[in-house]
Amino acid sequence: GSQRRDDIKRMIATAEDELSTLSQCGPQEARTLVKERLVKLRLEETVLGRAEVDCWVSGAGDLPGQIEIGTKVKILFEAGKWYKGVVEKYTARKDKYTVIFPDGYREKIRIPDPD
Repeated sequence: GSQRRDDIKRMIATAEDELSTLSQCGPQEARTLVKERLVKLRLEETVLGRAEVDCWVSGAGDLPGQIEIGTKVKILFEAGKWYKGVVEKYTARKDKYTVIFPDGYREKIRIPDPD
């Protein structure tokens, strides 16, 4: 319950600190591993509930610039329902983000969506 949520928050803070340090002088491989750990922790935080969303995405123009890996998002799908997820990766060639949802489903989306 709440103890696990507190543990996850501490682990997220540690991973964010590591990523900040590695961004300045660390090897790409190490940064990638920390980003992967951060995505898993934020996804678990989302599953446990009470995870604050970093940004809401509902259509074109919602988000300027690139979104960081590990960002918690809430995506509006065509059915008009919002779903929480975590940005898992970005593919520059296709200009799409892979968002993973608590049930394990992954969706490749363009943010902002031009539709």
